[in-house]
Amino acid sequence: MSKTIFVLTVSMALGGAAGLLAADEHTDMAAMMESHMNSPVHREVMTIYGLPEMQTQLGLSAPQTADLQRLKKEFLAKSDDVAGQIAARRKELDALLAVDNPKSGSVKSLFEKLASLHAELQFAGFETPNKMRAVLTSEQRTKLDGMKPMDVHHVVMSSAKMSDVEQTLQRLGFDEGPSMKMGMQMDMKDKSESKGGMGKMGMDVAPDAPAADSPHNHH
Repeated sequence: MSKTIFVLTVSMALGGAAGLLAADEHTDMAAMMESHMNSPVHREVMTIYGLPEMQTQLGLSAPQTADLQRLKKEFLAKSDDVAGQIAARRKELDALLAVDNPKSGSVKSLFEKLASLHAELQFAGFETPNKMRAVLTSEQRTKLDGMKPMDVHHVVMSSAKMSDVEQTLQRLGFDEGPSMKMGMQMDMKDKSESKGGMGKMGMDVAPDAPAADSPHNHH
């Protein structure tokens, strides 16, 4: 075998191996994204943000859309309120733990209040999608159940600000992980490119993303 042919053969083999590794990495990432999207918390948040926007997919009537939007706004308002209370309790706890020999009873009480607030918020995240589904007809619920998680995800990413969605996921204790964040960023990039860099996803609407535990305006 000539030296040139040998070099070409080795290069092709290395290129093929790199391609297989890239394919495996893509497959692993897709599997992680699917696992994240099948998480109950992720499904709840996608339902809250996505259902009011599914006029075309589900054939929602105007009254249905109004009811769904109302339920979404009520949940987001509650989320802001409870998150504010959590932030205040955390400050109290930090101040209490900063002193020497803090009272155990007071520390325990604050931990219990924080746990109760987190539970209240998580229950609201569970209850709201159930209320939303009750607005739908049986046929619409069947259509919704037949949608793939990625399809619902795309609806949300095309109609909501990514910072709002991420904030809600974090408040409900959902760990997005790198694959999920990359998927959201890819959705944002695709939307920006399709609309000439403008859209509801991002910085043209709200340059300053809200802090994770601070109230913000919702649409």
